Amino acid sequence: GTLICNNAAINLKNGTSLEGRALSTNGGILTDTVIANMPVGCENLGTEDVATRVAAKLYPNPFTDYITISVEANQGDSTLVIFNSLGQTVTTRKITEATTRIDTDFVSGIYFYKLTDARGNVQSGKLMAK
Repeated sequence: GTLICNNAAINLKNGTSLEGRALSTNGGILTDTVIANMPVGCENLGTEDVATRVAAKLYPNPFTDYITISVEANQGDSTLVIFNSLGQTVTTRKITEATTRIDTDFVSGIYFYKLTDARGNVQSGKLMAK
């Protein structure tokens, strides 16, 4: 089915199962973890399965004045973009080493990141500044 929320955010807690779609016309859709299951009969068409996620660790989380990012060496150069809770870009960094330390001067709060490798694979997540 379809879950529609017209005037507020939808918050799907860990363990919630939604078979169908979630649509919010005025507000966000918040999730703890998303597991997408492909129904039988919706296999991919003539392509091999490929890794679509960057294998990286960002730590410490929560952080105070720096973030360390560790990526697998065979991913090539990656780009890290960190957004504030309003969706504004706070910093963009090119990641060229297996381990990179990024000094920060962020105010306390929740931030979101998107890490894209040279093949276009993406990893995203949440960070907390103390």
